Amino acid sequence: MKNVLAAIALLTIAGFTTHAQAQRQFIEASYTVDSIGSTTAVAGFALDGPPPVLYVDLAAALPELSYLESRWYANTEGRPRFTTFAGQVPTEPDKYWFQVPFQEWQDWKYAGPWRVDTTLYSIELILIYGVGVGSLASYDLGSTGFDVVQSVQVPEPSTWAMLGLGLLGVAGAARVRRS
Repeated sequence: MKNVLAAIALLTIAGFTTHAQAQRQFIEASYTVDSIGSTTAVAGFALDGPPPVLYVDLAAALPELSYLESRWYANTEGRPRFTTFAGQVPTEPDKYWFQVPFQEWQDWKYAGPWRVDTTLYSIELILIYGVGVGSLASYDLGSTGFDVVQSVQVPEPSTWAMLGLGLLGVAGAARVRRS
C-alpha cells in the first residue's frame, strides 16, 4: 500500500512539474486581430464595427483530447460576456482564431476596455500499475487586452462642399437683400 501511495505522490509531483513546463512553452502568441486569418495585432476596435477576433498561436498542435477556451470580459466584470471554443473556426493545427458570433456581439457589445482569458484543457491518461486513470489538466495561457471605442461620424467631403455652397447661398441672399 505504501508503494502505491508513493507512486501516486511521485506522479502527482511530476505532473505538476510537467504542467508548469508546458504552460511556459505551449503558447507563442496571443493577441486581438481584425479578422479571421489575420495575424496583424490590433488594440482598438470600433463599437459599430465587426466583432474583434482573438488569435492564438501555439508552439505545437493541440494534443488529442484537448481544446482551447476563451472567455471575454467587458471592463472589470466578474463574469464573462462570451465564451468561445477552438474548433468553431477551421484553422491550421497550431493557429486558432476565436470570434464572438455577430448577433451576440451586437446584443452585448460595450465601449471600453476588454480582456480575453485563454485556457487549454487536456485529458491526460495516467497509468498506475497497469490501471488507467483520466485526469483533466488545465493550463492558463494568459490574458489579452483591447479597447472598443465609440466611433465618431465624420462627414464626407461632398457633404462639406454642399454645406459650404449652402452658406455661400445664404450669405449671397442676405447681401442682395441689404442692397
